[in-house]
Amino acid sequence: MSEPIIRIDGVFNWYMPGEIDDDSKEPVAGTLEIAENGISTLSLIGLLPDDTSAGIPLNLKPIGTERCIFGVLKDSRYVFLRRIESGGTTLSNTFSHQKYLARETVVFNSFNNFPELDAVTNLMIGLDALERWASEPAVKVSKTKRGATARASKPKTYTFKLSDRTVRLETKIRHTAPADIWLQSATIKQETFLEVEPKVPCSLESIREEFHLLEDLFLLLADVDVALPWPTVRYGNEVGRYYFERRRSDSQKVDIFKSWAALTWLTDSFGTLLSTLEAQQDILGPGLYLYLGIRRSPALYLENRFSTAIFGLESLHRRVGASVTQAKLEEKIARIIENVQLKKDRNWLSVRLKNACEPSLEERLFSTFTELDIGLEPKELRAFSKECADLRNQVAHFGGQRDGGYSEFIQKMHTLNEAVRMLYHAILLSRIGLDRDFIHAYFHRSPYSPVRKRILEAAGLTVFSAPISRTEA
Repeated sequence: MSEPIIRIDGVFNWYMPGEIDDDSKEPVAGTLEIAENGISTLSLIGLLPDDTSAGIPLNLKPIGTERCIFGVLKDSRYVFLRRIESGGTTLSNTFSHQKYLARETVVFNSFNNFPELDAVTNLMIGLDALERWASEPAVKVSKTKRGATARASKPKTYTFKLSDRTVRLETKIRHTAPADIWLQSATIKQETFLEVEPKVPCSLESIREEFHLLEDLFLLLADVDVALPWPTVRYGNEVGRYYFERRRSDSQKVDIFKSWAALTWLTDSFGTLLSTLEAQQDILGPGLYLYLGIRRSPALYLENRFSTAIFGLESLHRRVGASVTQAKLEEKIARIIENVQLKKDRNWLSVRLKNACEPSLEERLFSTFTELDIGLEPKELRAFSKECADLRNQVAHFGGQRDGGYSEFIQKMHTLNEAVRMLYHAILLSRIGLDRDFIHAYFHRSPYSPVRKRILEAAGLTVFSAPISRTEA
């Protein structure tokens, strides 16, 4: 079990926004732990006032969302715990014990006034772990015969105006001592962060949504699962660190040359991409989140990943793909139904053939893949779509391979899945408005494009250097 982010003692009491302090409510001593997934556990030696339910409940007891626990920690920090559940109460003649779980916690180093927690005026997220993917190096060290010199220049701040908020990409230079002083050691550090400033104060729920939106966009652009650090929230002059329940994993190292586009390359369009992804969440729906789920769950078996990817592509087509009209097939079905003599048989057949005019899975995949303008040959893409549809249907309808051994079946799936993953990713980036040149470069001009072409060729797809006509021969 991993070590908690924070484990510290303090005193705690109930807090209701706007209520007048009641000196009769004595605080209770306890220990606060915040786990890596953001869930806080508060273990009290005693009972909080007015909450002395007897017994040991078997299930967690939810507490009103408007109610929170306020604490003063032994290192003089202050903490608010919200979205609380009771984890059990033990009554005894000596010491009574009480436990609470909180799904969000805000920790302040200090503050002058109790903040309104759902009135956040500013959000800041550090991007130092992303290194050159997020910012250009700003510190230069030069060696000479007599010593060394270090120079740092503050990079430009990029500002993106969105409809309801302003997003800034900013880099600051930190140093340990003022200039013109002789020291035995000194440090200069470059710090990069994203700042989000809403037009009107927003709730912590909105902060969580913004945080997850940024993680989704970074995954799509960087092509690795980026786990951003816990954000800082500001309430006017008051500043706190916000912890909340989340799927937490170690952030993967970003290779700028393996990514689709670095943040430093998108200084003109990042705001538009963020705004478009936010707008496209409802439009893309499961087609977006099925893909993100695959990328964030590497422990999935190959059958899960492949079937989920095909399911996601089918979902994309059903929600936003062009409808395929099959007038001749509709006429044929109507003619067959009309020739059935018994009415009850006609009704039964009408129900059975209700969706017969819909495009097949192969058609949906082919139609979706042809959105990409990266130089794929239509006949090969048609065969690839059919192969993917047939393989998915073997899993879904026949329980797996019908011919050959399982090893051959799984190797074929692996080959197709590797190609599907890249094409699926490219389609999502195209849908949210990433410039076509970045997508084209990923397959044609990147240092890793030869490897990507070999993956596609293994799946039967030839990538030509220039886009070709989409008219199928």
